Amino acid sequence: MARDMAFSVVPWLVMRAQHNVGMPGWRYWFDYVSENARDLYPHGTWHGNEVPYVMNTLTHMPEGNDNRPYTAKDRAFSDRVSDYWFTFARDASEFTHTLKGELAWPAWRAGEDVTLSLGDQQEDRLVLRHNFMKARLRLFRLMMAKMVRL
Repeated sequence: MARDMAFSVVPWLVMRAQHNVGMPGWRYWFDYVSENARDLYPHGTWHGNEVPYVMNTLTHMPEGNDNRPYTAKDRAFSDRVSDYWFTFARDASEFTHTLKGELAWPAWRAGEDVTLSLGDQQEDRLVLRHNFMKARLRLFRLMMAKMVRL
């Protein structure tokens, strides 16, 4: 519950606040697990596992997960993921509504909630998800409204 609030609801609230002041925001979900470590992550990736893919640094990472090396498929997926971060850093502005890439990644809009899933069921697919985690986010937003005082 705390993980969902911290890493799903809070970023969603920040992204929505940006939208409300006229600045675009993009949602993503990372769901890829290295080929040689899938048995170690039966429920999907953990928070922070996307960093070497985003930064395209797999070749510089020590062999983790009991000396299970990254594969050529892992490195190829890292190239694809890091391309999105490079595009975001280079092209995102208040005038940008879609980021170009293998799949066009639209900025979030009320009523058009689209999330780019970087990985799908631990595999190396890119998927646009509409209304991703909508019910879960709503539940946690309601809980936060009752439990959190700022």
